[in-house]
Amino acid sequence: MNRGDYAGFEGILNGLEKAPKDRDHDHMAALARRLVAQDRWLLLVDAAFANRALDPALPRLLQRDPDDCWSA
Repeated sequence: MNRGDYAGFEGILNGLEKAPKDRDHDHMAALARRLVAQDRWLLLVDAAFANRALDPALPRLLQRDPDDCWSA
């Protein structure tokens, strides 16, 4: 995400979302939650407000609720 590859970041999150929601895959849900933790979420918001062309993946990423995503 620090490189501005928001489409790649979105692909990672989408892949993690597709994992089964069971005990064997709890680590994937935990990783997804950590990937959208407060500091990273603020990086997405800052990128969306930056004075440059908006990356098409940013609005899709920002539609996610970071407090509600991947609740276990």
